[in-house]
Amino acid sequence: MGEIALISETTVVESPFFDCSQSEVEKRYCVDELTYYQRPFFGELQLMDSKNIYMLQTAFDLIAWSQLQLNLRKDLMQIAEVSVSGDSFDVQAQLSKAKTQEERNLVDKNLVIFLNKYRTHSQTQRWLPASQYHLQQPSVLAEISHDSEWITMVITRFLPPTKNEK
Repeated sequence: MGEIALISETTVVESPFFDCSQSEVEKRYCVDELTYYQRPFFGELQLMDSKNIYMLQTAFDLIAWSQLQLNLRKDLMQIAEVSVSGDSFDVQAQLSKAKTQEERNLVDKNLVIFLNKYRTHSQTQRWLPASQYHLQQPSVLAEISHDSEWITMVITRFLPPTKNEK
């Protein structure tokens, strides 16, 4: 089993990934089991010129969903937006408007209320590295979602432009 790190700059070199590309131009690698904080996932890694995309899935239960959010926090990620049942809570936009610590605390409180209101509903959350929270183009974006059957985690690692692209 391999371990995945969201923040590290290196792609897992010695890993259980195997080539599952469906064409010669596509670079897609699959994995039957990859562990993220003791939670087994399966999925794929797609290598592109400007980004690498990990799409991982595991069976849903509320404990696993809560642990995934906690583990993203451990990896110094910060929630940016939540979408559920046609409703959304844009944490990033609200925090950018908050001028005082009291206003930032109110955003946190309202986020918790929003999350608890839709606790068992299918939802999507967008997470960014805390150190890059206010950048227009962060180096990593994590999107997690669940449909009450599966948890899906899509990690997009944006690559720096090559010398030809500058």
